[in-house]
Amino acid sequence: MNLPHRINDFPPGLTSQELAERISCHREALEGQLLVHGALLFRGARVASAEDFQTVVTALTPDLLAYTGGGSPRSKVEGRIYTSTEYAGTVHIPLHCEMSYTPRIPGRIWFFCMKNAQSGGATPLGFLAEIGEKLPTGITDRFREKGVRYTAFMHHGAGFGKSWQQTYETEDRDEVSELLDGEQGLQYEWKEDGLFVSRTHPSHRRHSVTGEDLWYNQAVNWHPAHLSVANFDKLKRVFGKTENFPKMSSFGDGTPISPEDILKIDEVSRNCERDFGWEEGDVLLVDNERVAHGRHAFEGERRVLVAMAS
Repeated sequence: MNLPHRINDFPPGLTSQELAERISCHREALEGQLLVHGALLFRGARVASAEDFQTVVTALTPDLLAYTGGGSPRSKVEGRIYTSTEYAGTVHIPLHCEMSYTPRIPGRIWFFCMKNAQSGGATPLGFLAEIGEKLPTGITDRFREKGVRYTAFMHHGAGFGKSWQQTYETEDRDEVSELLDGEQGLQYEWKEDGLFVSRTHPSHRRHSVTGEDLWYNQAVNWHPAHLSVANFDKLKRVFGKTENFPKMSSFGDGTPISPEDILKIDEVSRNCERDFGWEEGDVLLVDNERVAHGRHAFEGERRVLVAMAS
């Protein structure tokens, strides 16, 4: 099956408002197509700004989610519209599902290509079922048995990685503590130089509609070995214990995930990538429970916005 499925039922040249009206009128049909295809591409409309993008996405998903607690660097553009991950363009971002390290994941994620990169910068997509089927049984057995532990250290405002203020979109420490107290299975500790958070989740999750039991974690993205084993070793020299890393994944019982496992998962995921080239004005809707996304390295200026919904 191709990813994404292009919606050809709407005439080209629609304004963002006209596209939103069409989406609203065809809501049930589009929901059905998303369930079948996993990702839908709206191309050819005149969507040019964050405001246009918000108009389109709220036609189908009016209640957008905040990126509170998210691990990737991104900026709020307006309302609940954010930039896509702001890692350097030289970095390839492996396939993953947004916020799969949290108990309440976004069911859907929207993307909008405002400005395409000079070269590269595609957003590859991949079916989680395919990744799970192609992974070695030994790896999936280990992950099923132990789950995944995600740890993050967020500084107070000066340091490497995200601050807790950026992560939780507030300057109020008590507000953050109250939020973290309400998340089951999460542990945290305020330290002199920042906030340490640890949470453990299963490696697989059932799709809320289809019931499919799918590979569903960000062990690779949170583990620096996917960048290179040399970079992993460098971080260990700089930060010492992995608990001091800005982000880190291990098995749920705290034992390390080997770099070999991380690299194998990354290799399998890359082989499951399905690329499509962005065109400026494209709007993409992805089933975040079933289809993973990533980002290829790029050159030049690139601006892709995102919105998340339940």
